[in-house]
Amino acid sequence: MKNYMLSFCLLLVGSTLFGQNIIEEKFQHLYEHEKATVVDVTGKMFSYAVHFEDTSDEEVNEIAKLAASIDNMSLVAMKEWENAGAEYKKALSYIDGDLEELIRVRSEDGNFSLYIDESDDIVRELVGIGKESDNFVVFSITGEMDLNKIGKLASKIQMEGLNKIEAIDTYDVSAVKVFPNPAKGSGNVTLELPSEWNDANATLFNESGTKIKDYRVNAGSQELSYDNLSPGIYYLDIEKESVNVKKKIIVVE
Repeated sequence: MKNYMLSFCLLLVGSTLFGQNIIEEKFQHLYEHEKATVVDVTGKMFSYAVHFEDTSDEEVNEIAKLAASIDNMSLVAMKEWENAGAEYKKALSYIDGDLEELIRVRSEDGNFSLYIDESDDIVRELVGIGKESDNFVVFSITGEMDLNKIGKLASKIQMEGLNKIEAIDTYDVSAVKVFPNPAKGSGNVTLELPSEWNDANATLFNESGTKIKDYRVNAGSQELSYDNLSPGIYYLDIEKESVNVKKKIIVVE
């Protein structure tokens, strides 16, 4: 019974409207548009999920625990909008630099990108930006969330746009690891990839986007060598087919 009740509460999340939301400052121009669907869910709604913990259903307990770790969720969606492509490009420029890009998925109809503010596998903010045909969506979820479990919650929230978070699970993004990090200016880092990333390409970039080195990578653990990197921030961009996942590497002396 509690399994059905939890799903019902999460469905309510997908249909409950509140006032202000945390992405309003960057997407204010969309709020009053006749094509806009605006959702802002406060932490109080998610806090109800704690009442579903300690059941005999392990999946329900896991989802309830993650839901209770969310402070706020905000979403703006535009359907059948001629400016969807331009808005997607502008949205990327708004977000890029403030958060780290986690994964980008491309298709014939459009693109979807996930950005995070994360440390030690704890996500404090997750931002999604997507464009598909003439539809555009942007959402932000804040709290102290487990990156390994976010994708599972997305499958339970019946809301268009949020289902894209399932890409974290589909491509096993949380299993992509780079260490040591921080790394030295010359030497190797170890890259661990799950089976979804077998026979992929990886490129090391500096913070300004200049390419440093290309690699061919496979599932499992492998050493990636490099030389004479100045101290600073670098990104390892791993690509397979139409999907990219990006990992930040800090280089110290």
